Amino acid sequence: MLKTKYFWWLLVWVLVGCGPDTIFLRPGLDTSAQHLSNGNIFLHQKKYEAAQREFQRAIELDPRYTDAHVALGLAYVRQGDFEKGRQSLDHAKALAKTEMEWDNVQNAFDELRRLEAKSKIDPPR
Repeated sequence: MLKTKYFWWLLVWVLVGCGPDTIFLRPGLDTSAQHLSNGNIFLHQKKYEAAQREFQRAIELDPRYTDAHVALGLAYVRQGDFEKGRQSLDHAKALAKTEMEWDNVQNAFDELRRLEAKSKIDPPR
């Protein structure tokens, strides 16, 4: 009888421990900074579509987040979509306020020009 009682208490304890707390989203993971970080990881791994989704979510959460616009532009550029990349970078340029943001935008435009020139020399096969 005592063993059965302990068994049921143990079963309830395990079920409660594995309950809905693990199902809920953690609000700290749905921030623009976190999505930018995730997107940069995907960008480094050359998973451009996944990176674009992360950067777009960062922009949804904070439309004035210059770094997310720059990163989205770079994702488009590295995928060969120079027009969308230029649009994102132009938007980032309009939002840039600090010297660091200006530098990031300028570096991204430099990469855009370099990859665009390279694509004209070495067209895709």
